[in-house]
Amino acid sequence: MYTSLALSILLASTAHAAGSTGCGQPLSDGLTTGNRSQTNSLTFKTSDGTERSYLLHIPSAYDANTPTGLIWSYHGRGKNAEHQEKITRFSGSSSTPNYVVVYPQGTSASRSKNARRQNEDDDEDEEDEEEDNGDEYGDDDDDDDDQGNVETSSTGGKTGSNKKGAWQGDPSIQTDDVKFTLELLDNITKTFCIDEDRIYASGISNGGGFVANILACDATASTKFAAFASASGAYYQNGLKDKCDASSVPITCNNDGAKFPLIATAGGKDKTIPYDGGARRKSCLPSVEHFMTAAAQRDGLDTASIQSKVNNSNVVHYSYGKDAGLGMVQYYYIPDMGHKWPTGGSKMQVSATKVFMEFFNEWNLTARASASSSLPAANSTTSMAAGQLRIPAFQMFAAGVAVLGALYLV
Repeated sequence: MYTSLALSILLASTAHAAGSTGCGQPLSDGLTTGNRSQTNSLTFKTSDGTERSYLLHIPSAYDANTPTGLIWSYHGRGKNAEHQEKITRFSGSSSTPNYVVVYPQGTSASRSKNARRQNEDDDEDEEDEEEDNGDEYGDDDDDDDDQGNVETSSTGGKTGSNKKGAWQGDPSIQTDDVKFTLELLDNITKTFCIDEDRIYASGISNGGGFVANILACDATASTKFAAFASASGAYYQNGLKDKCDASSVPITCNNDGAKFPLIATAGGKDKTIPYDGGARRKSCLPSVEHFMTAAAQRDGLDTASIQSKVNNSNVVHYSYGKDAGLGMVQYYYIPDMGHKWPTGGSKMQVSATKVFMEFFNEWNLTARASASSSLPAANSTTSMAAGQLRIPAFQMFAAGVAVLGALYLV
């Protein structure tokens, strides 16, 4: 049976591309394809009239008649789309030669007065990735021309090196970024030839938290995106600071029970979003282990992870599930890393760009549906505490002794 399940997932992962309605339409005048220096800087007007900006990378190999995969990559709080493109290197990377990539720009314009007042006494109002994060990839290119726009007008080059933003899920942000994402996604699939079976979301810090904790838990978005990836994610459970037990805080995911693949990376020296979680900015951060175990529980996977060292280093890979669902939820713990998008090398061992792409290439919507059909339904949209999911060894031993004693008496 397991062989047939694995074969069905393999066949699903290589299924015929599901072309969007944009297939067959030529590129609009002014749009360019190529590497990072040819990335397009665009604006989009949402249904409520708000103008939002984003970067759009179109690969050199793009063909208007051949469906291509689509990756979304969300920056951290206090950062911007340009910074995200720089640190991820999704644009023109050997790992993503045939993917269209969207780098949306967050907004801070919607902060309420009350939210700003609540955060006046907070620590640094910015989730800084360490400075050498981008530098490990080299300097920025001297950049892009005015590239025009798919929906309205060009922003006139980059979205603005001084522009900073944040995403829904941050304690002080009121913007409906799920709605923005879905509306822009609809526009892109109608404009470009996108493989709707291979649409993915990734992000770092607040952007990673938006992807894994908000977007994936939306009933509509969870069916549009095939898989989700988060680096150093900030998984705020808002309004729970006074009762923040990072290992047991309830994590709600109201996506109508949709099971979704999730991969993450986390650093042991992250002082911004600690691996062990805790109270921060009037909210509660769950520990990474608790958050990922809760995700595995929702997917109907075994909540006890399989742990292995990466390249015989101190970096540990945690993978949940077995058989058809093995690895549907997984993460890398990098003890010597701070608040970063991991870049590989002897210190980190893991390149987020590389492992995220390997994960995306494994999980499309068809493969996900095939695996999900073999998994049990989740019991609740709200996770139990990680400690409640496992029976301690001494209790298992005591129970075993009791059973043996009862059998002996019989």
